[in-house]
Amino acid sequence: MKKIKVIKSPDITVYNAVIVDKNTELTYNSDYVKQTVKKLKLHSVTTIKGEGYKSKYDTVIDLKEGDMLVFDGETRGYVKPVEKMSIIEDAIEDLKVLKEV
Repeated sequence: MKKIKVIKSPDITVYNAVIVDKNTELTYNSDYVKQTVKKLKLHSVTTIKGEGYKSKYDTVIDLKEGDMLVFDGETRGYVKPVEKMSIIEDAIEDLKVLKEV
């Protein structure tokens, strides 16, 4: 028997994202979500339709300069991720460090 160290396989899905600052202004519209970012506020109006129902969510998220917004497809648009996200170069460096362990 050989003992080894393992990690969860890294997620190599690449997302489009933006880093916001006080001058960031963007809009995104699809059949499901209408969004604006202005004055460090992400405003989303999301509509979910199903058989026999329709729901609408109106959400405002306060942002700080340096926050990342990740584009998560046409149904969600831009989201402020809950989990830690890294730019590709930083993730590669983190994985190189693991190789030394």
